[in-house]
This record gives sequence, structure tokens and C-alpha cells, in this order.
Amino acid sequence: MLKNHFKIAFRNLLRYKLHSSINVMGLAIGISACLVIFLLVHHQRSFDTFHPDKERIYRVYTVYSGLFEATNSGIAFPIPDAIRKECTGVEAVGHFMTFSNLKISLGAQKEQGKVFEEQNHIIAAEPDYFRVFDSYHWLAGTPQTALSEPFKVVLTESRAKFYFGNIEPRAALGQEISYNDSLLVTVSGIVSDLPKQTDLKFTDFISFSTIPQSWLKHDVGGLEGMKEWGSTTSASQVFIKLNKDVEAARLSKQLAQLVKKYQPDKDPKLKLVYPMQALADLRYSTIGIFNDSAAPANRKTLNALALVAGLLLLIACINFINLATAQSIQRSKEVGVRKVLGGTRGVLISQFLGETLVITFVAMLFSIALSKGAMAFFREFLPEGLTFDLFTPSVLAFIGAVVLLVSVLAGLYPAFVLSGFRPALALKAKLSSKGTGSGVEWLRKGLIVFQFTFSLALIAGTLIIGRQIKFMQNAELGFNADAVVHFRPPFQYESEKKALLGNQLRQLIGVKSVSIHADAPASQGINTRIFNYKGKKETADYEFLVKGADTAYLHLYDIALLAGRNLLPADSTREYLINETALKQLGFKHPQDALGKGIIEEGKEFPIVGVVKDFHSRSLHEPIRPLVIAISPLNQRRELSLKLATQGKGLDSFKATMEQVEQIWKTVYPGEKFEYTFVDQDIAKFYENEQRTSKIMSAATGIAIFISCIGLFGLVSFMIGRRTKEIGVRKILGASISNIVALLSKELLLLVGISILLGSPIAWYLAQQWLKDFAFHIAIEWWMFALAGGLAIAFALLTLSYQAIRAAIVNPVDSLRNE
Repeated sequence: MLKNHFKIAFRNLLRYKLHSSINVMGLAIGISACLVIFLLVHHQRSFDTFHPDKERIYRVYTVYSGLFEATNSGIAFPIPDAIRKECTGVEAVGHFMTFSNLKISLGAQKEQGKVFEEQNHIIAAEPDYFRVFDSYHWLAGTPQTALSEPFKVVLTESRAKFYFGNIEPRAALGQEISYNDSLLVTVSGIVSDLPKQTDLKFTDFISFSTIPQSWLKHDVGGLEGMKEWGSTTSASQVFIKLNKDVEAARLSKQLAQLVKKYQPDKDPKLKLVYPMQALADLRYSTIGIFNDSAAPANRKTLNALALVAGLLLLIACINFINLATAQSIQRSKEVGVRKVLGGTRGVLISQFLGETLVITFVAMLFSIALSKGAMAFFREFLPEGLTFDLFTPSVLAFIGAVVLLVSVLAGLYPAFVLSGFRPALALKAKLSSKGTGSGVEWLRKGLIVFQFTFSLALIAGTLIIGRQIKFMQNAELGFNADAVVHFRPPFQYESEKKALLGNQLRQLIGVKSVSIHADAPASQGINTRIFNYKGKKETADYEFLVKGADTAYLHLYDIALLAGRNLLPADSTREYLINETALKQLGFKHPQDALGKGIIEEGKEFPIVGVVKDFHSRSLHEPIRPLVIAISPLNQRRELSLKLATQGKGLDSFKATMEQVEQIWKTVYPGEKFEYTFVDQDIAKFYENEQRTSKIMSAATGIAIFISCIGLFGLVSFMIGRRTKEIGVRKILGASISNIVALLSKELLLLVGISILLGSPIAWYLAQQWLKDFAFHIAIEWWMFALAGGLAIAFALLTLSYQAIRAAIVNPVDSLRNE
């Protein structure tokens, strides 16, 4: 019987070519979208799930409140030791420092030029790092001794092969590696690489005791900074593993006691908390993962994508139901014959479910090919390491589950409808004028409304996201980044080389201006300090952003000066510029009122000599913050910006100028790699997530509209099929083609209109929630929903007009021949 069911299913697939093709196409697109989203969500949720004690591992980070609000993924240097000595219920504490963009050369082969530039994923780790994360397999050396002494390093297996070639792990022991030409260490261990789905991508583990005896200590403020409880850097990370059966809340209370014990003399207005972040939440960390890590995944986005995948699959199933029930009249006689010959309802249901299974299986084959194409199209937006391997257990399980789910979800209802026909009426082709019953009719219309409600919400959402992205791209930032490139000189050289490089670059004809500064006006980096101001009644504390600059900074970036003058040349801070937001916080009404007033930083008071117009120092997600610009010591100014003289010049002139810049770089920093970026490109990176969301939304909208229109096509097909004779009679009585088209379109456009009324408030609410993440955003206006509704109506008209016009021009004699 089963063989017979599948044979009939394939025959019907070939017999009803149009409906079969539409069904397969709709399901294939819906399933492929669902499959790609499944791969993405599964990839993100599988990070660091392989650790045997993952539920007992936590990261400790820092939260400031009171005097100012801030969160830092790192921890002050002395805290891990205090946890180890004074907290109970802790099995292991792993403290490490992250480093990036290091130049690496191999000890004995250094003279032969074996050098690796700008290497990342390097940490200085305590031996207990490998107790917290015991998923590493030791191929050479032992965890007890490998990092117990200074100037030792443990490498992953892939890193050892990268440095030394394809050698045995034990042969790598004793090899020498130099970091930034000044830190020579000896390989003391080799460990296996962790699986790809991990945020612990570290490859070089330098012994932690090397830090105080090398230049590594400068990243935490030197030996004094290593003792300072109030100095926090995101490079200083600590993970702990709790004892079995110990709850995180118990350690949280002990961490609060540490704050009280070791911070009694600090400013009472400043409150410190050391929360604990579970390893399972690291992938979604809103405070960042590690300094050189990729951007964390967004849990809300993943949940939204999973919901979209489910809804796309659902409307694909709805589309199948509409087409199957639309086709029911054509198959009524077949059902009648089978019932007369003894076919039970159960047998008929199994036959129709078998047909659905065949169609779903064929659609799945097409969806696999579509998924590979979709992943190639979205490659720039997909996380690194995401691949489509058909034969992995998770993918096979998902495909099997989807095939069965879709077969039941899409096929069960049509199977019950078709198998429920009464044989006598079916054989006489005298089914109800309402098709298969008024309940079926209303359900079919409800499914169409659901499809277009979802589609309209996506259309409106895509329009609003697109408008917001355009607004951010074209927003007035308060400074001019056109034709400005910037780069970072190597930090290990003396500061005078930066000044030499800047002076030589100023001589170039193609360079309009040069500035040596700490950060561009808008950057990912953030530097805040506490300032005091003596007002009329009392001295108040303020947290201001600080931009270390030189005298060319304002001119190069066209930052408007509202009052006062620019900074004068100096070798350290002597005076300040403030922005309008800082002006208001300090209580001044007019820019001129602040000139000459002094603000205090670390006990030193310097005057305000100028007020600049507000500019965006971060993305438009954040409000403009109070800001101070000051001359900083040359060794603290890590970037160099060039304003190129591009007016009236073409690309060849730009290339020639940058070649000259590179030649000067090589004379000042021989052997160092020269790389630069445009400032406006860095600003665009602020909105990479929004760009990804926009592209995904556009794709989802296109898919939803396409599948919904196919469902509408099915409903039109059904309506015309049961009203063929009515159309013939109306034409004989004088109805024009436009009258017939209007008759057939009116009911369906009413359904689309209901969808617009239902979808618009849903889209408005979701858009409002999304825009809350932006301090500066567009206003949601009525015309956005009107445009979305107009597009939905246009797509619906395009879908039904072909069928309606085709039915209207049929000769009524052919329609009424059998009467």
C-alpha cells in the first residue's frame, strides 16, 4: 500500500504541474530560510558548550555607579589574589592579561627574517587558567610546571606548527620566541586546540610571572598599577570555577565584602560591584568578550531570527494548505471513485499525507541548494566559522524534523478536507457552492490575512530600518571626516619618532594637515576622567570624556569653536577646551561665561580657554556626552591623522600621496608594516549590526511576500474554479472584463486591507522597541505604513490580476457548455 501511495503521489505531482511547482517552490524557499537561520542560531548557541564543568565557570567583571556609571569587562589587578585567599567555595581562579597586534620573531631564526607581524590571541596566564578550563589536552609539557616560571610560553598545536612547521609537539619544547623584539621566552608546553566554537581563541600563553619583569607591565600602569585596586582595564580578565554544589550567589556576597574591606578610603560617591557572568552568557556579553574578540552575538536578535524562521515556515505551510484546498474540486471525482471502491477515510488521509511528504522531500532537496546559495550571498554578515555540512548530526536531525513537521502541519488539514467529500456529490461534481464548506472558506481567508499581516509588518520594518540607517549615515556629526586617513605608529619606539614622522608628512604637497592625537573625534575607544569644579555653593564632581590632542586637531577635523581660542603648543596638559554638553553640566548659560574658569583634575587646576560645538564622539546609539579636549603628552598620543588635499584631484593623486606617506613611514620605522584606514570607514563600522539586520530583514520580507503571493494565487485559483459558470452568466448578461476583474478582486483586496489594519500597529510597536536603542533616531510617520500598505496591495493586485483577467476573457460558451 505504501508503495502505491508514493506512486500515486508522483503521478499527481506530474499531473498538476503548476500547483506542484508552486508548492515545491514555496516550501523550498521557506525551508531554506529556516535552515540558514537554524545554522546561524545553532552555531552561536554552541559556543563553549564542550567544557565538562561549564556550569561552574564564571567571569568576574567591574561595575561602577554613583559618581559615574560604567561597566568594564576587566578587573583590577589585585582582585584575583584576594578571591583566591579570602573567598571560600572556589576550586580555581584563572587570571590572565590579553595582548594584541604583537610582532613575533623566532629566537635562533630571527636573523633569517622569520617574523610574524601583528599577531593576536596572545595572553599572559596564570597556571590555574588550565585548571579552570581543563578541556585542553597536553601534548607536551605539564600543566603543573609549564607556566610556573617567568619567560615561559605554552602554545596550541596549530600555533606551534604555524611558527615551527610540521614538527612533533615535544620537538617544539625549548624553542625561543621573541615578542616585539624585546621579550624572549622559551616554549614549555604544547596543548591541543579547542573546538572552533569557542571564544577562548588564545594561542600563546605566556607565564603570568613574566609581566612584572618585562614591558608587559606597562599595560596595567607599571608595578604600581599592579597593586592598585581602583585601576581597571579590560585586558585584565579573571575566570573562576566554583566547587561542586556551590551557588554563585554565595561568592557574590563574598565579593561584596572584598569591596568593603579593600576600598574603605575611596570616594564615598563612587560605588563598586563585582558581578559574575556565567560562561554560557559570554557569547552574548553586552560588555564585550575580550579586547581582540569578534563582536558578541545578540541574544534578542537570535531569538527574533528564530521567530522569523518559524513564521516563514508557517506561511509556507499556509501557502500549501491554500493551494491544496484550492485544488480540491479538481480531485473530488477521484475521491468519490476511491470511496465507492471501498477506500476508507483513513486510507485516503494516509495517501494525501504521503503526497505531502513527497512534495516536502522534493522541496527539501531544492532548499539544500538554495541554502548554500543564501549562505554565499550573506557570507559577509555570517560569523566566522559558520559552515553548512549536510551530514553533521544536528543538521540531519533538523532536516528530518522539518520534513516530518511540514508534512503533518501542511498536509493534515487538506487531507481531512479531501477525504471528507461525500461520494455521491463528488461524482456528480455537485459540491457545495461554498467549496468545501463555509468553515473551510473562513479558515482559508484567515490564513491569507495572517500571511499578509506578517508580510506587511516586515515591509514596514524594513522601510523604517532603512530610513534609520540612512539617517545615521547622513547625520551631521559635528566634525568633518572627509579625506581623513589615520594610522597608529608602533608603540614600542620612542615618542620623538612620531613627531619626526608628523613633521616630514607636513612637507608633502598632497597633505593638507597633520595631527598627532589619542583618538579620532568618534572612535570605539573611550577615556573618561573625574573633574572637580568649584561652583557658587560647593565643589562638584563630573565625569568627562577626554580627547588627547594637539594644536592641529580642531583645524584638521573642522570642529567649530564657539568661544575662546584653540589650545596653545605644550608638552602636557596646561588648559582645556570643553563642549556644549560639558558647559551645561558645569552650569554656564553662555560659552563666554566659561572662559577663564578653572576645572581640577587630580588636584591640578587648569583654565577653560575655549568652548567647541557638540560633536558625536560615539555612535548615534548614545547621547552626546560632556567632553574635554586637552594637550596630552606625546607618548600618550597613539594616532596620527592626515587631511588629504583632494579638491580637484583624482584617485591617481591620492595613490601617489599615500605612496609618499608610506616611503616616509619606512624611513622612520624601517621593517614595520604600514596600514591606514579612513576615519569615515571606522565610523561606518559603528552600524555594522544595523546593516546586517537590514539585509536580513529585506531578504525575509522578499521571501514572505513571495510565499504570501503564492498563497493568494491559490485562493484566486480556487475562487475562479468554483465561479466559472457564474462568470459566464455575468458575461452573457453584459458584464465587462473590468466588471469581472473588480468582482474577483474586491474580496481579496478586502482581506489585504484587513491585514494592513492588523499589521500596522504590530509593526509600529516593534519599530518603537528597536529605535529605543538609539539616542538619535527618526520619527515613525504615518506615510511609512501607508507606503507599506500600498506595496502590499500592489503585490496582491499583481498576483490576482493575471488569474482574474484570464478568467474574464474566457468565452462564456465554454464555461456553460455542460449546463
